[in-house]
Amino acid sequence: MNMDDLFDDMMKSLTNASDFAEREVAQYNQDSLFVDTCRVNDGKKPYETAVAFPLYNDGSMVIVEAYDTKEEAQAGHDKWVNIMLTCPPDKLVDCQNGSIPFLCDDDAVYPASD
Repeated sequence: MNMDDLFDDMMKSLTNASDFAEREVAQYNQDSLFVDTCRVNDGKKPYETAVAFPLYNDGSMVIVEAYDTKEEAQAGHDKWVNIMLTCPPDKLVDCQNGSIPFLCDDDAVYPASD
């Protein structure tokens, strides 16, 4: 990735923060579980679902799935809410939909903590 591409991706990320209400597909936020699905400007796919739960990644969001359409995103959101409420997995794996996370050396796998 060259510096111009990196700068463009960083600017797209900033744009994501400014117009969240327009981009939101669905959000679940109860007790300590947060599942958010929205359209993004900086991803390989235009929609993604993030999960935040204290057992994973110190409670920080993990992008668990990306989608091509809003309909797929809604179905994926519903799936992740159901998974997290009924049978949370042993780990969450970041799908690395965005360009900027690839700059990190993290393995993007977040096991559940005890």
